[in-house]
Amino acid sequence: MVFGHCGDKVGRKNVLVVTLVLMGIATFAIGLMPTYDAIGVWAPILLVALRFLQGLGLGGEWGGAVLMTLESGDKKRRGLNASWPQVGVDVAFYTFVLFVTTYVVTYLELPRSYALNAVLIAAACQVLLIPWFGAMSDRYGRRPVYLGGAIGSMIWIFVFFALLDTGSFALIVLATVVALVLHASMYGTQASFIAEMFPTKVRYSGASMGYQLAGILGGALAPIISVALLDRLRHLTGGLPVRGRGPGDHHLVRPAGSRDLEDRPA
Repeated sequence: MVFGHCGDKVGRKNVLVVTLVLMGIATFAIGLMPTYDAIGVWAPILLVALRFLQGLGLGGEWGGAVLMTLESGDKKRRGLNASWPQVGVDVAFYTFVLFVTTYVVTYLELPRSYALNAVLIAAACQVLLIPWFGAMSDRYGRRPVYLGGAIGSMIWIFVFFALLDTGSFALIVLATVVALVLHASMYGTQASFIAEMFPTKVRYSGASMGYQLAGILGGALAPIISVALLDRLRHLTGGLPVRGRGPGDHHLVRPAGSRDLEDRPA
């Protein structure tokens, strides 16, 4: 809100430079911070303060970067131009990494490398496709491309878990790649889609506020809700069903140290 208002009043470039400097100084200061053993309770207090400054800078960085690329380039290529800052900023990606790793390692009891390598491959595909989907939004419109990704994601989620549950690395990679490709279709279009909803006079404020508030609500709550739902399902079923580990195999995955239902005393 603060930098968005300033960006509309004093210019995008000036505010973008200030936010970048603020982020750099705060990050550098975190690296120089003394430990708890050296200054006691002031260590976490200073860390929180510096993280707050980082968040303040980040709130203005996204809007400034997107609007600079959107408004400075060819109007016919706004979707492509605005998609480039999206390549470097993706809160949803970190949420996805957390969820996939938790599900594959903790609940399916598969090697951590399965999850990390699958996400790495999928992320590489996503980085390449974000600008491509931005360009597609210039040709076919923001709404159709974004809506296609949203509907595709709602459908793919059912296939996604079925593929993960097989325990096959190749199918886990397939599930993850398709998921992030669908996400790229939305994320590559998102910057220009949001920015163009507002007139030039309030575009910095409107786009930044909408994006950051959505990031707080979605990015903060999504991993908590997803892990809580998995934990709830585990308690309701006594484990998570896993299909396809071997021919005709179908069993329940339970946390380490848990006992089968038939082993419990009556």
